[in-house]
Amino acid sequence: MRGVSAKSLQSVLRRAAESTSANTPSTEIASELFEAVRVIDSSNQLVRLLSDPGRDEDLKADVVRRLFGGRVSEAALEVLLEASRCTWSEQNHLLEGIEFAGVSLVLDEARGRGTAHTVEEELFQVARLVEDTPELSEAFDSKRDDVPARVGITERLLGGKVDKATVSLAAQAVSFEPEAKVPARLLEFANFASAERDRRSGVVTSAIALSPEQQERLTRILSARYGGELSLNYEIDPSVIGGLRITIGDDLYDATIFGRVRDARERISA
Repeated sequence: MRGVSAKSLQSVLRRAAESTSANTPSTEIASELFEAVRVIDSSNQLVRLLSDPGRDEDLKADVVRRLFGGRVSEAALEVLLEASRCTWSEQNHLLEGIEFAGVSLVLDEARGRGTAHTVEEELFQVARLVEDTPELSEAFDSKRDDVPARVGITERLLGGKVDKATVSLAAQAVSFEPEAKVPARLLEFANFASAERDRRSGVVTSAIALSPEQQERLTRILSARYGGELSLNYEIDPSVIGGLRITIGDDLYDATIFGRVRDARERISA
């Protein structure tokens, strides 16, 4: 996704991260979101309505509440409402946004167990395995209209051999968009996991070392801003003179004195 859809995706991911609680496990919310994607996708009229930026937000929210209220957790409902409020450049981006929110919650659970990177690697490995094994590819292709059978193949192939989050994500990969090739779906999730890892990692550069209290406070503020715990590395670079330069994923925040002087010079010379 790019442009407006990419921004909408980040909004949905933040809502998903904020919606988790001790009362509703993240994996349960993820399962509800995966099922919601299938329900919405079953009706072209519903997909068009919820993804149409020209339709009234209150109308779309009412449809979501009537369809899913009482059937999913409040946390999952909030994610669905956020997705309906967002603007998507293509209809299918709405479905992808909800699905990726579920994927992010499964990864969050794995991250809590310290296995998120393992899950990412396993998704890449399983994608290669299916692609390099004609019998597996044929088995999935021959069961395009039989989701339980495709999930059964996945669970027999991976059960007890990989992380449980990998099994969960692989099962989702084969059960939605059956017309898509399984390796492509698995790589889509693996690449998302990689992007999430990068998005949750950052570098903070300062002229002098920040105190542990300052580091803790900054980490807390930025984690809240990005909707999930960040892993920040702190570097010292006297050339910045003062202030902070923060890089998180593709985002750059340059509030250093050096940066301000450079910007001033560029404006003067322009």
